Amino acid sequence: MKKIRIGLGIAELVMLIAACLFLVPFLNVLLASFKPSSEVFDALHFPSSWEFAHYGAILGEGRFAQSLFNTVVITSLSLGLVVLFTSMAGYAIGRSGKGLFQIVFFYSDLGHDHSAAIDDHPDF
Repeated sequence: MKKIRIGLGIAELVMLIAACLFLVPFLNVLLASFKPSSEVFDALHFPSSWEFAHYGAILGEGRFAQSLFNTVVITSLSLGLVVLFTSMAGYAIGRSGKGLFQIVFFYSDLGHDHSAAIDDHPDF
């Protein structure tokens, strides 16, 4: 039991480090958005003076509302089409039974590495 807990603790530590590594660029972009133009490339430093004029320019002059509307429309239509076509494909695959088509589909989706990892897991 202790071996599993130590392994889980190490896995959590690795995931925490990975999460921090992924969050650093987002923090850098957020900080850079408040910096004056001369300090933008000073990575991970807080701005010497916080400037909110960049956001005023984007919201006032940059047609932000139109861009946001376009993004929402395109994303909604794309997501709707993906849901429609994948549900139709899932229905067709589910109705096809346990034939060769379904076996080939599942092995091409899972891949050899994933199925081997499942087979080696102690809970399966």
